[in-house]
Amino acid sequence: MNYKKIRSDLLFKILGDVPVVVYTCGNSAIELKKSGFTDVLDIGDKGTYQPNNWHYSYFIKKLFPNRIDLTSGHLPVDLCYLLGKEYSNQLSELPSVVPSGSGETVLSLALANPERSFKAEFNNDFPHTTLNEENKITALLIAMVNITVLVK
Repeated sequence: MNYKKIRSDLLFKILGDVPVVVYTCGNSAIELKKSGFTDVLDIGDKGTYQPNNWHYSYFIKKLFPNRIDLTSGHLPVDLCYLLGKEYSNQLSELPSVVPSGSGETVLSLALANPERSFKAEFNNDFPHTTLNEENKITALLIAMVNITVLVK
């Protein structure tokens, strides 16, 4: 299942072709462009710009006030809920263990399926699934009762 493609397609359907900024290891920016976004400011190791550090969503909004921040893990809760619904509609079976990086995918699934229990699995061998304990969603995942955080 290509979660990034589903995410990008849904965001384009909701937002249209607006200027966006994304901090990414590369996958998100590629999928956003494929989905129709034409003005993607791509910040990451493979991006147009290389970051000197990670920025939280409020700081990205300050740096780029005319762009929507579509960094994984920075979507508002209402969009995460809609994303979880879209994942649920496109998956033949919901996973109980969800590969995680920012935690957005597992959070979205949990919001849309409160009756289910999910496990967020981080794998520090890959940049897109590395556990970042400073990430705000990671703290939220740990606080939520129906999500268990696993680290490989």
